[in-house]
Amino acid sequence: MASACGPRRIAIPGLLTALMLSCALMSPTASAERFVNRWTQAPLLLEGASTAPARLSSADWDVEPTKDGFLRFKSTATGQYLQQKNGRAVAAVKPNGRSAEWTLEAADDGFVRIKNRRGGTYLNVEQGPLVSTAAPAGWWSAQWQASSAAPPSTIAAADSAAPTWVGRRWRASSAATISSAATITTRRDEIVFVNGARLPVRVVNESAQGVWGFSSRIGVATILEVSKPGADPVLADGTRLCGGTPVRFLSLWLETPGGLYFSIYTGPALPKGVDDANVCAIHFFVAED
Repeated sequence: MASACGPRRIAIPGLLTALMLSCALMSPTASAERFVNRWTQAPLLLEGASTAPARLSSADWDVEPTKDGFLRFKSTATGQYLQQKNGRAVAAVKPNGRSAEWTLEAADDGFVRIKNRRGGTYLNVEQGPLVSTAAPAGWWSAQWQASSAAPPSTIAAADSAAPTWVGRRWRASSAATISSAATITTRRDEIVFVNGARLPVRVVNESAQGVWGFSSRIGVATILEVSKPGADPVLADGTRLCGGTPVRFLSLWLETPGGLYFSIYTGPALPKGVDDANVCAIHFFVAED
């Protein structure tokens, strides 16, 4: 019987092909990963230098998954972990909670951005040394390409719809957003609109793979299903979310740390992306908290 622990390949349309982390990564024979900066062509190093030769073993990393879907980067040379501290990228003998946990966000042309869980900041070498700070999406200094230091190993697909949307208040920020939903609060069990109207929901899939975002460059979203069939709340100006057609599903994803896209669907089929036939609207909000 084949082992259930083996890695399996997942294709993210229009982005990159990623390999999911598996227990094979934890084995002594698991190969290491190297992350090369798009701007400098230098490897990600524990020391923080951006120009050291790629042959250094400190440029090789074991990528370890956490139980809740984040990643830790452990140096194969020293056994220390990469974490952020006050905007700096530093070494730690033991991983210090969320400061040592990261996600990979897909950028263009097969590159990724490496985002810290605690600060929501990105590894970059814009000023030379490796730091973890705010970084615009277009900075090549904050984009990395994974390449195996030995035969190909496994890295996790980017999860841009991590549950940072839960329990937050959002404000409409574009002409594409319905004015009657100018402010919403997103919870795991309901969406609350500015006039107090509520849409009851439940999480169907927190890491649904597909083609999301106006840019079609987001690979993962959270899918919510309306938990009360036929629910169609009246909004502040008397309108409804889909013009009177009951909503069945919603998809949520973050294209920026404080920018939420909110896509609404009718019909019985689970959403697979922004181009689904049953999509009735896509709205954009920015975080108020």
